Amino acid sequence: PTRLTNVRFSSFPFCGVRWFLDLPSLVTKASNKDFAFGYFTRVGTTVHEVIQEAFSSILEDGQGFSLLWDWKCKSCKHREGTLLDAAPTGECSSCGSTSGFSREEHQIRFRGAVGHVDTIISVKLPANIAKVFGSPVGLIIADYKTTSTYNVTKKDTLPYKSNVAQISKYTGVLQKNLPVIGWALIYMPRDIPFRYKVIGKFMDRAEGLKHRKDIIKYVASHKAWSTAATLDEIRELFNKRPCKRADSIP
Repeated sequence: PTRLTNVRFSSFPFCGVRWFLDLPSLVTKASNKDFAFGYFTRVGTTVHEVIQEAFSSILEDGQGFSLLWDWKCKSCKHREGTLLDAAPTGECSSCGSTSGFSREEHQIRFRGAVGHVDTIISVKLPANIAKVFGSPVGLIIADYKTTSTYNVTKKDTLPYKSNVAQISKYTGVLQKNLPVIGWALIYMPRDIPFRYKVIGKFMDRAEGLKHRKDIIKYVASHKAWSTAATLDEIRELFNKRPCKRADSIP
């Protein structure tokens, strides 16, 4: 149900027309998925888990960076801590359990949009940059995407527009209250993961503000489409759509 009532960052750039036309498949109780869907989805999940575990296992004091996570109580699933580099100590403030906390991807909620960030890297900045930036550390928002070796090696194929739209919005939202300096897309070939490709971008405050404004527009569009009650309202929304093709969504 939350995939209908909330805008997902993974759907960015959000298209109200596409969302509306997909409603029959979104509300069905069951659906058939082909082999490719099951294969690529499960491989992608495994890649995320393996990389996140590997990243955490190599951390040592003095390396100049750390990873920030949300932490969830293993008993009641309450999020006890957010954006911490180590699990909270003691008992859960919600249920009192001492069974410990599990590492979770950071959850983002902004103006009705919901998403989860794969990894947030906290980097110690050189003194001259820290002075200009106004913070001793800078945060990099990282997302992992599985692809083929062909796409990694072929020129001008990556990054995909939808991937950039998603991570840019994550970065813009987090930059509002945190010292976020940019983002990184990490493309991992499914067959040869060691031939990965990293594409990153610095983001200034002005661009971050623009992305937050885009999200507000997406949420407004989602509300308009999800509350339309008559055919005339649907026709009006359709005629006012901001784009003519899926690949032209702003």
